[in-house]
Amino acid sequence: MGRSKIFIEPVLDAVNSDPSLDKEKLKKELNDRDSRKAILAIFTRLFPEIPLGNKEVSRLVIEKTHLESTIQNYWSIPLGMLLLEIELARAALAYFGEHVSLKIPADKRNLESALFFLQRRACVVASEILCLLESGYADGAESRWRTLNEMAITSEFLFQNGDKFAERYAKYRAVVELKKNRNLKEQAEKYLLNPGPNQSQSTKESLKSAIESYSKAIKHLEEEVTQLCEQFGPSFKNSNGWAAAAFPNNHKDRRVHLDEIANKVTSSTTIPYCRLSMRAFANDNVHQGSVGDIHSRGDFGPRNTVLLGASPVGMYMPISNTAEDLAITTYMLLSIYPTWQCGVINLMIKIISDSISAIACEREKGVIEYAKSLKELS
Repeated sequence: MGRSKIFIEPVLDAVNSDPSLDKEKLKKELNDRDSRKAILAIFTRLFPEIPLGNKEVSRLVIEKTHLESTIQNYWSIPLGMLLLEIELARAALAYFGEHVSLKIPADKRNLESALFFLQRRACVVASEILCLLESGYADGAESRWRTLNEMAITSEFLFQNGDKFAERYAKYRAVVELKKNRNLKEQAEKYLLNPGPNQSQSTKESLKSAIESYSKAIKHLEEEVTQLCEQFGPSFKNSNGWAAAAFPNNHKDRRVHLDEIANKVTSSTTIPYCRLSMRAFANDNVHQGSVGDIHSRGDFGPRNTVLLGASPVGMYMPISNTAEDLAITTYMLLSIYPTWQCGVINLMIKIISDSISAIACEREKGVIEYAKSLKELS
């Protein structure tokens, strides 16, 4: 039962007054490995107004099907075009790796490696965004877009600043790994010193072994990071330290915020300044802050609580932003060693991206009117 054990006694006390429930039997069932039957019996007794029968399940399926149908009616074209762009971006990645990568000169090898990695991740994140959009979760899609936007910003920054910064970007992994191992060691030590009631001897031995392993990794990584700080400066170990040399006041405590990196590339036409404010807006829905509830996407008429959050409203920005940023990461990669084939791919993706934004804007207007009509009916 895990954490749910702490709820067993209060629940049993709550139903104790009901003579139709056998407390001892329920207690036995709750402590069994498969306690779903007992939990369901208690739940239906305490909350008879919440039906859990086949009719309710069928109604939820109908509501979900209706929502999916509405999304399909309004967004099938821009979502289909976004899928096409993602497939083209993947094809561009494959083409680059097979036909272009070996031609990259030595002084651009680090840049090629970094942008190839970012493009590969961008394709994955864009696919995740598409799945969320197809299910009607614009807020979730926008949260994932924030990650994609960071990749686009990083790609353009590296492209503009060259192989030297790409090398720093790659070697910065040691700093990230050092922080991660320190955190894992700290958590393991806390758990070892403050064991839970069910911590076995084998668990303790595993924790000791893990702590020893983390300690060895930390020692090795500390030596590596020290060498990197000697090579690139003391600020390298700080937040986004790989980019610190591009900014003034590069002292040992200098920390670089992603917005600073973004401001470095806003002079280009690919990431206009207004997009930075959209990234800040998307941040509201990433974490647990209270602002996320205020800035949630538009409502979609009367819906069951189970489906709360899924909506065809609010899809325009995550669709268009995803299309634009995926086009950016693709452009940066293919522009390292431009060939006419790379130019054709970039042009095709740019045309699709621009078309997605235009169509999505019109579809958003239509679905908002539809949502308003549903609210008026309710």
